[in-house]
Amino acid sequence: MISEQVTVRVRTEYVGVEERGRTFHHAFAYHIEITNISNRTIQLLTREWTIIDADGHEDRVEGEGVVGELPILGENELFSYTSWAMIGTNAGTMHGFYGFIDVDSQEHFRVEIPCFRLSRPGVLH
Repeated sequence: MISEQVTVRVRTEYVGVEERGRTFHHAFAYHIEITNISNRTIQLLTREWTIIDADGHEDRVEGEGVVGELPILGENELFSYTSWAMIGTNAGTMHGFYGFIDVDSQEHFRVEIPCFRLSRPGVLH
């Protein structure tokens, strides 16, 4: 089930480029705000990311929680965190899902992470 009871806001930042042999890796920070706009208490359990660079190379990342945490959000509570991604081009996109559970009913549900752009300043993608 996709929930409309949680909002996800994203802001990205280009961190820089690292040369590894003959390839370049572009690092991006992403700052996430997750707000529980429902009247129930929920807990974030999992994350699923799809990261696509400008050449169409796709990486999938799945795991427990975010940044080592399994945050619990009451009504109108916000949780924010910063993480990063590294891709082989100077532009790309990310999107995915968070897996939550309603603490009282034990109902599991998923929340879409909207597609957002990773882009070095001055690069159109």
